[in-house]
Amino acid sequence: MVIKDRTNVLLTERLELRPLTAQDAGFLFDLYTDPEVIRYTGETRLRDEAHAREFLDRCTAMPASHPPVYLISIVGEEKKSGWCGLRYDDEDQVFDLGFRLERTSWGKGYATEAARAVMEEAFGQYGLIRIRARCARENIGASHVLLKLGFKAVRSFTAHGYLCDEYALERHELPIGRN
Repeated sequence: MVIKDRTNVLLTERLELRPLTAQDAGFLFDLYTDPEVIRYTGETRLRDEAHAREFLDRCTAMPASHPPVYLISIVGEEKKSGWCGLRYDDEDQVFDLGFRLERTSWGKGYATEAARAVMEEAFGQYGLIRIRARCARENIGASHVLLKLGFKAVRSFTAHGYLCDEYALERHELPIGRN
């Protein structure tokens, strides 16, 4: 299935998700200057807004048949909170779920809410059958989000100095209507 219009906005009870744009470079720069946000990811701090634009270029250069990476905003607050989306892994031929939220948004269920919206769109509108997610075992918050979404651990591996778990979820396993 090819989706030609990548301007779609996803709305949840508390969040608005819209595809990342070049105007989000400043926000992403700020997000990636917090060492706790990127602690378990293997990612580095963005050097400047030009480096943030390079990150954005990678996110927005995906084929139209791939789901976009979304900026997360809190409805009614005009506050950018983070990003959530899927990245295609050419080597393994699978989509990886990822999300980053600023610390003030941690522990409020926003990651779960945003990821569920992205996954429902990916399984529905984009016709994906399987989504993968990976995180460091020490990242208890992210692991909890993935388990809450219905992901199941399928293997362990080491990356960036951390013991990590790989999770998978297939379309028919998606729990609908749970937070």
